[in-house]
Amino acid sequence: MKKVVMMAAVFMLIWGCNKQEIGYLDTSNAEYIPDSAVFKAVLDPNNRQDAQKIKFEIPFQTPGLQKVTGSPVVQYSIYRVDCNNGADSSVSQFRIRGKGIIELPYNHTVPVGRYVFSIQVSNEGHVHVLDSVLTVILQ
Repeated sequence: MKKVVMMAAVFMLIWGCNKQEIGYLDTSNAEYIPDSAVFKAVLDPNNRQDAQKIKFEIPFQTPGLQKVTGSPVVQYSIYRVDCNNGADSSVSQFRIRGKGIIELPYNHTVPVGRYVFSIQVSNEGHVHVLDSVLTVILQ
């Protein structure tokens, strides 16, 4: 009788493991805090902070995307950028790195405007697009 119970337990364990989904990804509460950032369109070398940015080539950066949970490796990419000034070609200067940090080089040529980002978050077996989750204002 013990052998039958053990065989049944092993069978159920193997059968149950084969039906599991690969990993998980939860972006239901994902957000940028704050959900907007202001970057300078042109740096002033006479301004102390701007001079430091120029000297050390420090890029403009947003905070990372928060409240994303999932099985490693979670990857972030820019899905879409909507802009109000028709500068679609210059949005390629924006990059995403780390845990959803949007970055723009200190010496960018992106024109003044409002840029609204939709971010794709993915891992093995899952893809979520967070629509209009971050706004970057260049002034």
